Amino acid sequence: MFQFTYVERLEPEIDKDELVSSFLGRLKRYRGLRIPENISREENLNRIAPYLKRSGMLAELPDNVIIDALKLYLDSVSRGISRGRGCLSVLAACILIASRRQSNPMTLKYIAKSMHTDASRIWRTEGAIMKNMKTSNISARPMDFVERYADVLNVDSDVRNEAISVIQKVSGEMKIMRKAPSTIAISAIYLASERLSKHLVQRYIVKKTGITEVTLIRTYKEMANYLSMSINDT
Repeated sequence: MFQFTYVERLEPEIDKDELVSSFLGRLKRYRGLRIPENISREENLNRIAPYLKRSGMLAELPDNVIIDALKLYLDSVSRGISRGRGCLSVLAACILIASRRQSNPMTLKYIAKSMHTDASRIWRTEGAIMKNMKTSNISARPMDFVERYADVLNVDSDVRNEAISVIQKVSGEMKIMRKAPSTIAISAIYLASERLSKHLVQRYIVKKTGITEVTLIRTYKEMANYLSMSINDT
C-alpha cells in the first residue's frame, strides 16, 4: 500500500532583475495602478531594464522604491516628460523622488554616479516631474538619512537616537543646516558615536558612505562647537 506525502510548494522570492525585466506585467497587479495604454512594453523594457541592471542599484533599492519609481516613470513618459531629456535622466529622477516618497532617501550625487549621468540634468528633470505632478517637492531632511546610514555603518540604537538628538539640537544653526542632508546625518552619527564613547573610525565612515574626510571633520566640529556653545549659554 502506497503512502502519499504532501509537500508544500513554496513560492520563490521575486528576483529584482526579474522584477525589472517584467515590471509592466507585475505592476498591473498592484491595486490602484493604471498603466497608460500608449506606452510600448517592448520599448520601455529595452530602454529601462539595461540601465537599472548596469547601475548596480538593484541591490540598494527596496522593492517598494523600485515599484514606485517605475510607476512614476511610466506616468512621466506618457505625459511627454522624456522628450528632450532622455529616458535615463527621467528614470534617475524618478528613483530620486521615489526614494524620498518611500522614506528611504538617496542622494542626488549617488544616483548620478550609479546611473552615469549628469547630476544637474537629474535635478532639472526632477523639477519638471514634480511640476507635472502638481505637488510640492519632497525635500529630504537630515533626519531621513539617519536610519539609512546607521545601517550602513552598523551602529546600535543608542547611537541612532543620539544622532537624531544632535540633529534636532543643531537645527537652529543655519550655517550647518545649509549643508547636504546626508552630510549632516553622517556627521551627526559620528559625533554621537564620539559622545557615547562608541568610536567609529573616520576612514571607515568615508569608505562606507562616500563623504570626504575633510567634509566629515569640518561638519562634526561645527556641530560640536554649536552644541558646546548652547550648553554654555544655558
